[in-house]
Amino acid sequence: MSIKNKVLTFVGALAVCGVGFLLLDLALMNMQGLSLIFER
Repeated sequence: MSIKNKVLTFVGALAVCGVGFLLLDLALMNMQGLSLIFER
């Protein structure tokens, strides 16, 4: 593997982790919002 391929793989992994984290954050916020709506 060349250095360029290693860098691309690293950046790709970081992007996937970032997207996954954002999706998890949105899901948790939606759950909190739903629980607040149902409690009323």
